[in-house]
Amino acid sequence: IIKHGVKTLVGCWDFIEGLRHSLILRGEVFAGLNYTAQEILSARLVSKMVLTVFDHRFGEAVASLESERLVILFSEKRLRKIVSDALLRFRFWKGNHDEWVEFDGHSSLAVFSRVLAETVTRGVEGCLSTHGLTLEGVRGLVEEHLLYDSHHQLPSGLSLDIYHPHKGRTLTTSQRPQEALRVSGSPLVFQANFHVALSVEEWSEKLGQRLCMQMGTIVSKTFFEEGNLKRLDVGVGIARVFSKDGRIHRIETLFDTAEAQDELSNEAILSGLCEELKI
Repeated sequence: IIKHGVKTLVGCWDFIEGLRHSLILRGEVFAGLNYTAQEILSARLVSKMVLTVFDHRFGEAVASLESERLVILFSEKRLRKIVSDALLRFRFWKGNHDEWVEFDGHSSLAVFSRVLAETVTRGVEGCLSTHGLTLEGVRGLVEEHLLYDSHHQLPSGLSLDIYHPHKGRTLTTSQRPQEALRVSGSPLVFQANFHVALSVEEWSEKLGQRLCMQMGTIVSKTFFEEGNLKRLDVGVGIARVFSKDGRIHRIETLFDTAEAQDELSNEAILSGLCEELKI
């Protein structure tokens, strides 16, 4: 995110593993990590990413303005602008695993959204405090940057749709992105659920140049996919879009893939995360 100057983070995949299909009994979910615990853990992982970027960008902004008088640098209006610019815009939507809580009468990602906002707010206030600063309304400013919806309007004027179709992958890998572009009315579409990384571009007379970016996964392997001889694209996608007057005129995409590791210890990973995130 820092290297590529990313300003908008899109979350379109499952934020929890869920509990259906006997996943605990099959060893894919640790006993005790119920829906609430999973959403809390996931929210703190995302918070860690958002706050790492915030600390870096806020520190850079303060350092670049050190020569100016404090009364100018830290006026409330200017400080609010610096904080806003340092915060990632996180746009996210639920996946099918996230929706499994609805079978028990709960709203998808309700705990995740609350813990995410609370954790990021505390982190931002803590960062300001280390610089001897305070700012009114930090929680509201943070919530403006963390939006849970399937449709979003970006500052550039472009609209963005997020999909997580309840479908399996196909032999023709471009089929699902093409279907998403067909039903979407936005020039930018991000989707997941197939664990296959792919970008598909098309041009339409009404919307001009369009992009559907299909995300891979950050899960290294699953029993289900291994049993069906499916390979996973593990990593994250990055899109750089150039536009004017609400029309795209240039697109650059890349997928940053993780190196496969055969000897991953889930117990060690979970223990390290709980210690790092103080869970």
